[in-house]
This record gives sequence, C-alpha cells and structure tokens, in this order.
Amino acid sequence: MHVLITGGNGAIGSNLARGFLKDGHEVTVMDNLVRLGVEFNEAALKEMGAICIRADARCPEDYSKLPTQQFDLIIECSAQPSATQGLQNPFFDFTNNTLAVMHVLEMARKHMAPIIFFSTNKIFAEICNSPLIEERKTRFVWKGHQRFPGFDSHCGFNEDLPTDGKEHSIYGASKIAAQHFIREYASAFGVPTITNAFSCMCSRYQYGNSHQGFLAWFVIANMLGKEVPYIGWGAEGKQCRDVLYADDVYELIKKQAVALIERPRSVSGNVYTIGGGMPFMRSLQELVSSIEDVTGFKTKIVKDTKTRHGDHVIYCSDTFKAQQDFRWKPKVSPEDAIVHIYEWVRQDYNILKILYGGSNVK
Repeated sequence: MHVLITGGNGAIGSNLARGFLKDGHEVTVMDNLVRLGVEFNEAALKEMGAICIRADARCPEDYSKLPTQQFDLIIECSAQPSATQGLQNPFFDFTNNTLAVMHVLEMARKHMAPIIFFSTNKIFAEICNSPLIEERKTRFVWKGHQRFPGFDSHCGFNEDLPTDGKEHSIYGASKIAAQHFIREYASAFGVPTITNAFSCMCSRYQYGNSHQGFLAWFVIANMLGKEVPYIGWGAEGKQCRDVLYADDVYELIKKQAVALIERPRSVSGNVYTIGGGMPFMRSLQELVSSIEDVTGFKTKIVKDTKTRHGDHVIYCSDTFKAQQDFRWKPKVSPEDAIVHIYEWVRQDYNILKILYGGSNVK
C-alpha cells in the first residue's frame, strides 16, 4: 500500500509514517517544514525509506512535486494545530486547516483515494463547559451523573454532541469547515472518508510548546528547566484531558485504513470522537506530578488566571463508536506515555537544548 501523509514530518504524522514503514508499506510525506524541529523527523524518515517532499498543502502547484497522484490511502494531518495562535491570524488558520484540505480532497476525488482526516475536539463549542463541575484536590470532576445528547458524565463526549454555538476557537471553526467538506465529498462524490475528532494526542518526536503538544512540552520543559504555565480555570492545573499516545493512534489508523479499503460503505463519511477515554483522563497537575516522578526534577510552574477563548475545563472522549467499528481500544496510559517521551528527550537532549535552551542536566 502506498500512503500519502500530509504534514507527515510533524509529531503524529511522523509516528504514523514510522509505523507504516515498519509494516512494509510505501510512504510519501508532504510537509512544508515550517515547524520547529520537524527537519529531524524528516531526516529519520528518509533513512527509513520514506519519500519526503517539501511542499505546502495550501499551494495547488505543489502537488505536482509528488511522485504520483494515485495513492492507496491519504492521511490528512497537516494543520496549524494551536487553538490560541489562531486569534493572532485567523486567515492563517483558514488557509492551513480548511483551504489545504480542499486541495487534498480534489486530488482524492480525481482518483477516488480514501482519506482519513485528523480533526479536533475543538469542533465542539461552549457546550463542553455546560456540565456541572466540582473541585477536588488535584482536578475538576463532573458533578454526579449528568446526561444530554452527546454527553454522559460516566463516558465523556461523543459524536452526537452538537457542533453549533460559539467559542470553538478560530482553530476549531477552521476544522469544522474542513470536516463539513470531508463529509460532503463522501456523500456527493463517493470519496471514502473517515474523520477523527481527536482529543489530547502526544508522542515521541513532538517538538511541543505551551500552545500545542502540551504533554511533550511539559516533559521537555521539566528536563530543560523551562517554565510550564497553568492557564485559566483558577490557574491550579486542575483542568482535565484524556491523553492518547501516538502508538494507539497508529493502531486505530491501521484498522480504519483496512475498513475504508475493504468495506467503505460501512464507515465512509463517519466521524469518531477519539482520545484516551475516561481511564486515561488526567489533570495538568496530575501529569506534572507524574513527570516529576519520572525525571526527578521539579517543574517551574507559572500561573495565568485568564481563561483562554474556547478552552474546555474538562474534556474526555467517548470512544465507544470507534471501539465497536474497529475493535480498537487505547492501551498506553498517560504515565507510560510520559516515560516514552522522557526516553526520547534523554536521547535527543542536546538537540532539544539547542532548540529550546535550558539549564537542567539529564
């Protein structure tokens, strides 16, 4: 199988590329190499045999650089992935997260190539903050048993949650627009598609920052003696996310690829809420504590009490639909994910120190 991964030098894209290459598939990576550190991922992928093309998914002329226009599978994970930076330049979000998807869709439509689209939990708006919460020692929790369409406090948010409303973030709005086009191409043209609304993904080889890729950044910052911010919701780090590690993402994508190719009618056009789920939901404070247990360093916490536009106090994905359709379930706990990321940071410590600066000794 020949797989095209747009944004394939990024954290999740490069982990997917590694997985497909190890499993014996041909992989073409399309990436504009603008993100800090991704050139190191590109070098590693080239050594593994990937075809790496420096090209921008926003530019239709760049698609001529690809070795072919006919792929067995397209994984669309190129993006401007920060929910905060879109406020500084909304049009940049639109061109990266919506317009670029249109170009990929047009290529797929011409050759009827299956597409797996990486969307986000930010497609859901302020409704995610409507359940009642209470404060515990290390985290916020949903109060009692609450239910409404798309939500059950015992399971989290699912695909039936409405996407209307405000405060998606500019990032979320640009992803919703792309998601509607993805589903419409499936309906109107028969392009086989799957959309995954991902929660908090993390991985090795993730050159994160406080705006995006926060768990990897927390580990990097701890190791380098950099500051880690608790932003909003009281600034105590009690907001919660369900953590999903890259290896579990790859296992899901493999199963979805098989389904799109072998039984497209049963899954094409579907949207799935994907994350670590309730067993792997942690607060920022709890994650920082786990990082300190692994590294032996204290984390330098700074507090910003202003809650960010479009931020969720608690978000957890109900993955029941994906479990049923693909017989998939996350296996890597947040604590194990931290260990994997820590091992990578130790391995590439000198590179990371040059990229970020810092003072701790590994």
